[in-house]
Amino acid sequence: MGDLGIMTRLDKRNMISYFAMDNKKQSAPGQLAIKQINAKLYGIIGQNIQYTLSPKMHNWGFNQKKINAKYQIWDTNSLSTMMKIFRKFNLAGASVTVPYKEKIIKYLDVVDTDVKKIGAVNTVVNKDGKLYGNNTDWYGVEKTIKEHLIIRNKKIIILGAGGAAKAAKFGLEKYGAKVKLLNRKSISKFNEDFDVLINATPVTDKLLINSKLFRKNQIIFDFIYNKETKLLQEAKQRGCVVINGLPMLKYQGEKQFNLWTNKIINYDQIIKTNQ
Repeated sequence: MGDLGIMTRLDKRNMISYFAMDNKKQSAPGQLAIKQINAKLYGIIGQNIQYTLSPKMHNWGFNQKKINAKYQIWDTNSLSTMMKIFRKFNLAGASVTVPYKEKIIKYLDVVDTDVKKIGAVNTVVNKDGKLYGNNTDWYGVEKTIKEHLIIRNKKIIILGAGGAAKAAKFGLEKYGAKVKLLNRKSISKFNEDFDVLINATPVTDKLLINSKLFRKNQIIFDFIYNKETKLLQEAKQRGCVVINGLPMLKYQGEKQFNLWTNKIINYDQIIKTNQ
């Protein structure tokens, strides 16, 4: 029953499954319309992720491109169980977020060359039962930064050392930036000038670094998009260029959609309505 029961309704091994004549005539929560009988199911795998905009974004994309598919939130505290479910129901693909971007690699059949260098996955594609791992985070970061400055030779500091931080470092170095990754221990000791600061940690209520390091026109980019963080508030007051995580979400999501469907999508409309 419900949204998470949809995968069982789509399971071709069921001898009987009930579908409504249309979406307005459901007889039970999670019941699909007859036109969705062959729908593909996608979702986002993570923990404590009810805030995510990904379902709104990708379901809009499927609707725009007239693709028979649905995207859900798969919030789980057991990645191993989730991946057993993924294979059992032959799910079509997934976004991957905290805390599983690095841990999911061992559950996949193939990872691309970018993933081998980064060590993290944010996109899973099911091709005929074989699970492929990709990373579009680096693309989202690179595209976002390039909207504001030429990346080559710029000094970029990344706070954090998880999967998203590693992807950002990979993408920015690919275009000639001088990147330094700071883990939790080294953040408190940091005292250098920089052109761009990226927060790839989940911290929202603390600055993490000394605000005296901020100067006018620096770029301060926080991956968090569902609230204005303390970092962005302080940076704005000091005349920095501030960017939240929405542009990154847009670009990495567009790339994901292309990997899943081989179609080009533009999520500008969805992002603008959530700024």
